[in-house]
Amino acid sequence: MDKEAGDFGLHGLAWRLGAWILGTVGVVYLATLLYSNWLSRAVMLEAAEREAVEMTRAEIGKIQSVLRAVEGSTQFLAAVIELLDPDETELSRSLSSLVAGDDRIYGSAAAFVPFGFDAERERFAPYYFMDPSGTMTSADLANDSYRYWEKDWYVDAAAAEAPRWSEPYIDEGGGDAWMVTYSAPFLRASGEAEELRGIATADVSLDWLHEQVRGIRVGQTGYGVILSEAGRVISHPDENLMRRRETALEVDSSERAPEAEAIVARMLRGESGFQPFTDRYLGKRTRLTFAPVGHAGWSLAIVYPEDELLADVRRTLIHQLLLLVAGLAILVFVVFHLSRRLTLPIQALAEGAEAIAKGELDAVLPKATSADEIGALTTSFQNMRDSLKTYIKDLKETTAAKQKLESGLEIARNIQRDMLPKGGLGGKDARFELSATLVPARHVGGDLFYHFLRDGSVAFLVGDVSGKGIPAALFMARAKTLFETIAVGAPSVSEALSLVNGHLAAENDAGMFLTVFAGVFEPTTGILRCASGGHDAPALIPGDGSAARFLDIEGGPLIGLLPVADCPNNTVTLAPGDAIVISTDGVSEARNVDDDFFTEERLLETVTGRHGQSAAETTAHVMAAVSQFALGAEQSDDITIMTLRYLG
Repeated sequence: MDKEAGDFGLHGLAWRLGAWILGTVGVVYLATLLYSNWLSRAVMLEAAEREAVEMTRAEIGKIQSVLRAVEGSTQFLAAVIELLDPDETELSRSLSSLVAGDDRIYGSAAAFVPFGFDAERERFAPYYFMDPSGTMTSADLANDSYRYWEKDWYVDAAAAEAPRWSEPYIDEGGGDAWMVTYSAPFLRASGEAEELRGIATADVSLDWLHEQVRGIRVGQTGYGVILSEAGRVISHPDENLMRRRETALEVDSSERAPEAEAIVARMLRGESGFQPFTDRYLGKRTRLTFAPVGHAGWSLAIVYPEDELLADVRRTLIHQLLLLVAGLAILVFVVFHLSRRLTLPIQALAEGAEAIAKGELDAVLPKATSADEIGALTTSFQNMRDSLKTYIKDLKETTAAKQKLESGLEIARNIQRDMLPKGGLGGKDARFELSATLVPARHVGGDLFYHFLRDGSVAFLVGDVSGKGIPAALFMARAKTLFETIAVGAPSVSEALSLVNGHLAAENDAGMFLTVFAGVFEPTTGILRCASGGHDAPALIPGDGSAARFLDIEGGPLIGLLPVADCPNNTVTLAPGDAIVISTDGVSEARNVDDDFFTEERLLETVTGRHGQSAAETTAHVMAAVSQFALGAEQSDDITIMTLRYLG
């Protein structure tokens, strides 16, 4: 046995069995691993979200505690001015005490409306703040270089007559620091109503806030960021983004990511959330938690890098993958070792089977050494080899006999074909045309047709023997011989059919019969004398182009079944151009692949409008229509078609 026959290599059963087992185990384990990793990731992110929300709340709480303290101090200052109406000395003492009492307050001012402090001074806004050296310093903001009455911290609070925090700004000409201002209006009685007298302020330097936010650490690179109510960056690790006049939605708009823009918009609306986004500052995928800082209208966000959040999940996945590879390596060794031992007997059996397939029926097969399926298969192959020897011997004998039978059937087919008339009859000078065709369903069949000229007339018949095959062919040959011998001299078509019926019925132990349509046509007059022995009436194709119809004639019984058969004579006069189509039931009962019949109605539809065609063309057209209808279906019966056309 050569290597190609004996060594199956990667196509062998052992390799395929191992591949299927390893592939299935690997897919199942990998799917489990991926699901476990997905579940761990989800749990980790859920825990990170809880931690992030708590940290954000804690940081917001710290910021709000400072803001609340500043708000309380400023509102107390406004109440003191409103209730006690202090003079300039007392007012200065109150302002300096407020600044000195809270190290987060950078400065404080009392900015009066025109003539709000006294009737002789139009503008008055004393301001006290701590300079960089820690010395208490004062200034009057009522000057043309500062113009406090045009500042946002004054204008917005005065217009609303309610306390409010300003947007971050650098107080140029005032404290010259990066700050926000809390403004609290104070009023004075004016008749029965109250009117605005001025604005008490507390400036909070944002350096403390920035330091507090910078102290937020999540992992190694996480950070915090605060946006003002208008969207300005109050605190961010990238200090280039701070102290700008643009809002977060206006900075670097050409590079702004849509998801980051959506998050900023939510923060400015005062919403809370925890969602993923790509941080351009860190250059990687992160998770962001954000929540509003209620008192100032700010929003605090804390950025969590995903790679740091999920580091433990990735390490676990790597360890599991290493275990998968090690486990598969061990499984590879075990599976291929065992499958090789199990498939060696099968390989030997395959080599013997291949030898048998090449015709070496005396090839030696391995012995059945086990009682398992392989042993049973070996025994079955041995029995198959012995049975195959016997079968081939019998097949040779049967094939020889079948070839002999096929040769005999082909000879019978040729003989039967030679028994039928060749070609058609008539022509223009004969004043008629006759054309016929016969297609047997098997090698030989039971249909027949016959025609001949006698005394200027044309005699013809179409018959259909019951059954198919050799019995029908023999009965057909006997009937044709009787028509050629004893029926030719009969005085009428009816008597001719009666004579043939008597002879066929006398020796018909098999109970066979035939249907016949026979006639004699006189071309000089157009008269057709005909009789039917159990046969379907011919289809008439009128020469005037009207619809085809079946001839209205009286029929008789089947031929050959009963001792006596009375088939009445019928006389039909054809007009010039008329034609009749005589067919056996192989036409009307032809079936297609859906088991539908061709039917007599379809036959009439087929020949309608064919009045201008010759007899041969009409016969061929009907045969083509039947073949087209039955396309793909096996022919179930013999088909015979004869067309007689009167030329006039």
